[in-house]
Amino acid sequence: MKNKEIKILAMSTDFEHHGEQFGYRQILNFIRPTYLLGLNFREKEKSNNSILVKYSWIFEFFGLPYRNKIDLVHILYGEDYFRWSCRLFNKPIIVTFHQPPSILKKEILYGNAKGRLWGLTHFFNKKRFSKISAAIVLTKPQKQVLKLVMDESKIHVIPHGVYLENSNLCYEQFKPELIKQKEVVTVGGWLRDWKFFFKIVDACPSIHFHIVNKNLEYPMRRRATETKNVTYHGNINNKGLTNLFLSSSLLFLPVKEIAGSNALIQSISLGCPVLVSKVDGDENFQENQPFIRAYKKGDINSCKAILTEIVNLPLKEMELLRNDAFEHAQKFSWQKIAEQTLKIYEQTLANS
Repeated sequence: MKNKEIKILAMSTDFEHHGEQFGYRQILNFIRPTYLLGLNFREKEKSNNSILVKYSWIFEFFGLPYRNKIDLVHILYGEDYFRWSCRLFNKPIIVTFHQPPSILKKEILYGNAKGRLWGLTHFFNKKRFSKISAAIVLTKPQKQVLKLVMDESKIHVIPHGVYLENSNLCYEQFKPELIKQKEVVTVGGWLRDWKFFFKIVDACPSIHFHIVNKNLEYPMRRRATETKNVTYHGNINNKGLTNLFLSSSLLFLPVKEIAGSNALIQSISLGCPVLVSKVDGDENFQENQPFIRAYKKGDINSCKAILTEIVNLPLKEMELLRNDAFEHAQKFSWQKIAEQTLKIYEQTLANS
C-alpha cells in the first residue's frame, strides 16, 4: 500500500527497540510521509543532540519550512513532540498517543513529567488538545482520558500493529518439538515490575527465565547475572529474539501499566503465549484469550499457578495454543493498521 496523494509531515522517534521490526515507527513504511522529522536513538551520533533529546518539541519548529508543501501533520508520539503545532501550522494536525491512562492523564493536565520547561510549554498551550483535528489512541481506556480535553468524536482507537512478513515465515518453518518446556522470556523495560519479576524467579527455581533488555538498571542486571535460573541478554539481534519467542514456552510480562505493548504483539505473532499483569490497559490483547493469560497484579501465587500451568502443557496442547495465538495476531498487521490511519487522514481532510 502506498500513499501518493496526501502530502504528510510526520514527527516520530526511531527508538532502540529490541528487534529491528519492533515499534510504532513501522507504520511509516506504509503511510509513507512526504517529510519526516524526529529523534533517532539507533544512530544517536548522526541525528541527536542533548537539547533535542531534552526538548524534542523543538522538532515542531523544524517543520516550518514544509508548512506550505503539505496537506497535514501527523505527530506519531504526542507525548514527546506535541506542543506548538496547532499554532505553527495552518493545516490539520493528527496526533497519536501511546502512554497508559494514568501517565497520559498527567500529560494532558500538567505536562511537566519531563521537567519545568515542559510544564511551562504546556501552560502556554493548554488548549492545544481541543484544536487537534484527530487523535489516535491504542486503547479505549486512553480514549476515556483524552476526552477530558477534546471532543470524543475526534478520538479514534487504532491498536498497535506488528510486522507479520518475517513472523509468518519464521513461524511456518518452526518445528513445535523445538519448544523448550520451562523456558520463559521477558522482553522490554518500560513500566516493567522487576521486583515482582525476581519474586517469581525465586518462587519457580525449576523454570529458566530469559531477560531481553538493553538498558536494564545495574542492580537488576547484577541480580540477573548472579541468579542460576536467569539468562540476561543485553544485546540481541532480530534473529536471536525471534528464536527466543519461538522456542520459549511463554512471554512473561510483569507490567505496572500497559498500552500497546510491542513485546506482547510480537510474541503472539510468533505463537508464543503471554502471561501479563491484569491492569487497566490494552483490551485488544486482554480478552480472556487462552493464549493471553492475566494474573492479579502483585499476586505471587496467582502468577506462579498460571505460569506453571502453561509451561507444563503437553506438546500437542501447546501447539494448538500457539496456533491460536498466531492466527489472532494476523488482525494486527501494520498494513491493516496503516489503512485505518489513512482513512482518518482522508476524513480529516474532507472535513477541514
